[in-house]
Amino acid sequence: MKFFIIFINILKLIHSYLFGKIPINVLAYFFSIKINKIVKKDITNISIVFDFQTVPPTFGEFIFYLVISKYLKLKGKKIEIIIISDFNKKSQFNLLDKKKIHSYKKEIKKLTFFYMKENLIEYKSYKNFIKDNQIKKKNILFNFFILKRFSIYRTFLPILRIILRNEKKIFLNKIKFSINKKNKIKKLEKIKPYISWHIRRNKKWGTYNNTADEILKIAYYLNFQKRNYKILILSDRYGCVWARNILKNFKNIYYSDKHANGFTESAKAIINSNYYFQFKAGGLTAIAYFSNVPYKIISYINPFDKKSSNKKFLSWQLDNQIRVYNYKKINITETIKEDL
Repeated sequence: MKFFIIFINILKLIHSYLFGKIPINVLAYFFSIKINKIVKKDITNISIVFDFQTVPPTFGEFIFYLVISKYLKLKGKKIEIIIISDFNKKSQFNLLDKKKIHSYKKEIKKLTFFYMKENLIEYKSYKNFIKDNQIKKKNILFNFFILKRFSIYRTFLPILRIILRNEKKIFLNKIKFSINKKNKIKKLEKIKPYISWHIRRNKKWGTYNNTADEILKIAYYLNFQKRNYKILILSDRYGCVWARNILKNFKNIYYSDKHANGFTESAKAIINSNYYFQFKAGGLTAIAYFSNVPYKIISYINPFDKKSSNKKFLSWQLDNQIRVYNYKKINITETIKEDL
């Protein structure tokens, strides 16, 4: 028994070290080796688990998780996508009330079906998950970390950098968000051509909200740079109401709460747009990353992320997709001097 307790404590120390600033990319490297072995092996069924206890209540991380799932599906694996939706006091999901948690679950289910054509399987209790005899028989991706409820979400984007860097354009196009006639939004068809512009106004967390001064300057900037296009602002309802009040004197500006309500609809709005712009952070960044839409994104970079090269932040980034990653040297005055 003493040995077991010591062993568990060692694991906790290893976990604490692994998720320090430096080794995230190292861990991602070993995870990518694991994924490559799965691809090469004669394993047909893979279960991928997204645990509310170990992730933040954001959409960006969930999208990276979905892209890993899509990668394995395109490699011929049958994917089962599972969420565990209970959590304790240490989880960041405590930042949300019950109504918002319900809304988040509803939205990720919609997003999963839109992108993967798969339905989520939900376990409302972690205990029920680990006691399920069927779970014990499944091939769970990163099984050890999932069953111990260790947080690994910071490795998702670095993993994708590694496993996608040598893929051909045909494969990359298949993994990207795309739209077809069935998924088009009629309200958006009426305002074409338009550019999409993501703003953030989150009262709960983050120090990277847009300010009123910034969105006023950006509105003038986008109107001048993309004068032949309408502008669709993408935000939640609170953000849209806030921006609408500030930009009430502008014409040809539309808002997602009336035309593409919810995260999934906003994702569709991006991939239907002629251009995407973002100043500061937001979950929709990940949608633009995995699209062929021209964009300019100026926002915070996760400290664990490394640029692919001097020219590109992501290896699959197109020439008309610009990711500004030296954010500390950029301010709104410099931004609006540059051509799009």
